[in-house]
Amino acid sequence: MSLKTYLTGLIGSKKPHVEWWSTVPGLTELEPVQPANKFFPEWFKKMPRWLEEGNPFDKGTFKNCPGIVDFYKDAFVIPLWADFFLNITDKDFGWKCSNPDFEMSLHFKEQFLDHTPKNVKNDVMVVAKTDCPWRVKTKKGWGMMQLPMFYDFSEDFECLPGLTYTEWSHQINQQLLIKKKGEFVLKKGTPIAMYKPVKLDKINYTVKDEDDAKFIESYKSNLKFQSKFKGSYNAIKGKYLSE
Repeated sequence: MSLKTYLTGLIGSKKPHVEWWSTVPGLTELEPVQPANKFFPEWFKKMPRWLEEGNPFDKGTFKNCPGIVDFYKDAFVIPLWADFFLNITDKDFGWKCSNPDFEMSLHFKEQFLDHTPKNVKNDVMVVAKTDCPWRVKTKKGWGMMQLPMFYDFSEDFECLPGLTYTEWSHQINQQLLIKKKGEFVLKKGTPIAMYKPVKLDKINYTVKDEDDAKFIESYKSNLKFQSKFKGSYNAIKGKYLSE
């Protein structure tokens, strides 16, 4: 399977139109949903691309990984729409929002945490659920994947991943694993979740040992990637996607 065929099967021959709207007037100006590539974490932006500038054999840093850069493409991020003050104790979950129109609720432990492995119980204090003011719609045959802001490595929370059939179900509420006790503020503008449109077609697949044909296919693929010290992956991807 060519790279173009794989990517086309994943995102479709045409990128879908995604419609976002807010249930709260003015939020689109105050704290809108934005493309995910505006939310690369600060540590990533500060990272040098090369360990030895000018060295043709230098493989570079994580910043050269196309898989990470592409992860932020064709995706959206919802920033937190107001400040939320949290007070987490062993026995209680308290919260207050800077805007009384916005709410947050609690998933009781018997709904989720009580059934998780011990390491999760040790690392997660509570599971909070936002009452998200954003709605989203995709065209027929498409859904929206909810993902955590994994590379932010937040010490405060992590959003649980999931999939919504946004062709007909437009509400999205984030389930946040709160990781620490005490009093703290989740600040307005904090990116809380990433959303990627995905095709909902049934996937056909095979699993088998490598035969001669697949060996040759893999060899030819590696030959292309190993033809240059730097930049071969992006060059090949650009060629396939432009055809």
